[in-house]
Amino acid sequence: KIMVHAKPPVSEDIVYIHASVEGWINGDLSRDEFVRSFDPLEIDGKPRRTIAWTTACSACAVVELVSTGMLPNHGFIKQEDIKLKDFLSTHNGRLFANLPHGGALG
Repeated sequence: KIMVHAKPPVSEDIVYIHASVEGWINGDLSRDEFVRSFDPLEIDGKPRRTIAWTTACSACAVVELVSTGMLPNHGFIKQEDIKLKDFLSTHNGRLFANLPHGGALG
């Protein structure tokens, strides 16, 4: 209870994401990085804190990938099994590419 009241909730939070991969391509060592900062958004007419929309959209993007068969629907899926371009192409993942949400599924 003390921790809950120690700091007031904030609406202007920022989330930083840094993902990198390094490996060999055709005999050459290569590195690729995804580095971005994200701010609160308005989604479906409602303001959403950054930590809320980034967490929810990440989980929903993975569910989209499973439902479309781009990821297996059983077993453990490791983060490194998810291709960034596939993730960013989902209705929810689009927000991480600074594109508008893809709309309702179904």
